[in-house]
Amino acid sequence: MSFNINATNIYLRKGPENVFNRVQQWATFARQWWLFDAKNQDPFQTAYHIRPYLNGKTKPLFSPQTDCGDHVVIVNSKHIALEGDLWERIEFYHNTGLVL
Repeated sequence: MSFNINATNIYLRKGPENVFNRVQQWATFARQWWLFDAKNQDPFQTAYHIRPYLNGKTKPLFSPQTDCGDHVVIVNSKHIALEGDLWERIEFYHNTGLVL
C-alpha cells in the first residue's frame, strides 16, 4: 500500500500568512483622515456625528483602553448655522491651551 501525497495540496505556509495578517492588522489600526464640510451645519449635530470617528468607535476592534481614533479635518467652520437666537443666548469662547 502506498500513499501519494501531492505537494500542491499541502498548505503549511507560516511565513506569508503571518505577513498578510500583520498587514491586515496595520490596516485595521491605521488612522484615517476624514474631511467634513461644516458649511450651513448645526455645530451640535456635527459634533455628534464626528465623535465616533475621533473615539475610534468606527473601527472593528474598538477598545476604550486603546487610542485608535481617526483624524478629522473640519472645513468651512466659520459658516456654521444655528437655529433661532442661539447666537445671542450662548457665549462661545476659544481656548488655544497656550500657557504663558
